[in-house]
Amino acid sequence: MSKAASTKAADGLTAVDILCEATMKAAAELLAMGKYPKLSARPTNLRTSHIAGAMRQTLKCKLSYIMKEWKEALDAGLGNGWLRKMIGTQAIECATETLDICEEEL
Repeated sequence: MSKAASTKAADGLTAVDILCEATMKAAAELLAMGKYPKLSARPTNLRTSHIAGAMRQTLKCKLSYIMKEWKEALDAGLGNGWLRKMIGTQAIECATETLDICEEEL
């Protein structure tokens, strides 16, 4: 784990925690919009475990790239508001990629 990923925020969350939480929220919102009918039709416990496994893989693959982007944004002094928007966008991208993969697998 990179130093940036292990650095804790004031509320005790790590960067990885923040990214995971944002990605899970984005996935829940996308599922609620009905964009993934095959996934939505599965029982909740099966759907959750399927998505969680795929999400771990997606985030693991993208983590170093995302941490690099965060560091560049912070080094550039872009501010918290801009960083929050960037995290939200990255979370939606990760959630969409994860759900697309899960939907295709069914």
